[in-house]
Amino acid sequence: MGQYSFTDANDKERSICQAASEHPDSKLTAYFLLPDGQKLEEPQYDGYGVFGGVDAFEWLANVNALPGGREEAIALFYMDRDDPAYKPLITPIKVTYDPAATYTCVGESYACPHQGLPPRPDKAVALEAGVPASLLDTEALSSFDFSDPKVMQAARLLSVFSAEIPNLGMIDPERLENSEDLAFLMDGVINSNAYQELAKTSPYMPDRESLESFLSMLVSDTYYNGNVYSMDALDEALIYFNDWSEPKNKMEPPLQSSTINHGVKVK
Repeated sequence: MGQYSFTDANDKERSICQAASEHPDSKLTAYFLLPDGQKLEEPQYDGYGVFGGVDAFEWLANVNALPGGREEAIALFYMDRDDPAYKPLITPIKVTYDPAATYTCVGESYACPHQGLPPRPDKAVALEAGVPASLLDTEALSSFDFSDPKVMQAARLLSVFSAEIPNLGMIDPERLENSEDLAFLMDGVINSNAYQELAKTSPYMPDRESLESFLSMLVSDTYYNGNVYSMDALDEALIYFNDWSEPKNKMEPPLQSSTINHGVKVK
């Protein structure tokens, strides 16, 4: 799931927040408690399960002698307690904001669904639309208002392209000059379930020519270390969406009914 969420061992209604979130608690120091009385301080929890240099799930696997190691520890931590496959962890994870707490005097930390979500509702919606949390937590995104339907639609369309063509940011721009390659990529996107669902909810959708231009822009101008989610990409997506005026019932159909193979075509 990318980032790992924990409740405070002293209060299961309280999250151990990642440092990049906007929650006030994100400025607090978290304490990873150990059975021998030690407390590992983590002043800037980054959301990836490491406290004071110790990987919480590696630790959980070791102290409970789990044969499946870290992966089994993660699975058990997030598993429903009623699941037949669940087995109790004798020595559980305990993380808290209370500097006076000790391992023996507090409860355990549980999985928390709120840790990775910023408190702003518009950002939470954007996250649900497929915009990565790592991008939502950057100051640069403050210029985007995700309560604006057009911004959300642009973000969703960007998410569809990224999902259907995972290596989008690494495609050679010259590949788009080949009509067969371009048709192959576009058919995969337009025929995808994600795109069709978006078309059902959007009051306007671009025609195929606009989508091809959008794809060319993403590939040629806005990739960032292989990731299409750069600020330029979101900004350009919004510009495109503001310019689109054709109702979705006039959307041009795909050139052919083909499916995409993760954006990869062997020539």
